[in-house]
Amino acid sequence: IQTVEYAFSQQGWYMISLPVIPTDSSVAILFPSALGQMAFTWDPVGMSYMVATKMAPKKGYWIAIPTAVTHTVSGIPLTSYTEHFATQGWYMIGSVLGSTDFSNPDDNPDGQVLSPAFGWNTGTGTYYQTTTLEEKNGYWAAVFGECDLTVGGGGAGSAASKLAKTNWEEFNRVHGEMP
Repeated sequence: IQTVEYAFSQQGWYMISLPVIPTDSSVAILFPSALGQMAFTWDPVGMSYMVATKMAPKKGYWIAIPTAVTHTVSGIPLTSYTEHFATQGWYMIGSVLGSTDFSNPDDNPDGQVLSPAFGWNTGTGTYYQTTTLEEKNGYWAAVFGECDLTVGGGGAGSAASKLAKTNWEEFNRVHGEMP
């Protein structure tokens, strides 16, 4: 069993994920101070947020925290995972225990997931680009088409794919801005 601590430094919206598999996945147990004891995740098919009262590893979630607080979550360590994406679009993905490189996403077929990912800075209220997925944080990832993405475990795609994945302006022009 591994324990991770979430130190929410101020009130605001946080984009988080679970780097462990908890025994009880309810938001009310994991993050009792979250407003409404609920989280929100993105549905890329319906292109809208969905309310979640339970949280699963592999996914990113928004939670609203009303005041500075610390929560501790325990569970089985999640050091890697593979997630299937059925369509192109923006997905909220989760991180794994420890940090993992995302400069060249391990996607199959190669070239379907773009780098960098986008995280959220609660203090500034802005998104930031990153090629490292830090544990406990959730991220936005852009997906060009149906694929499987492996996060953690040290995998990487081709160098040519890495170069192709950096053209964010073109992606946003064709597919729309990140939600």
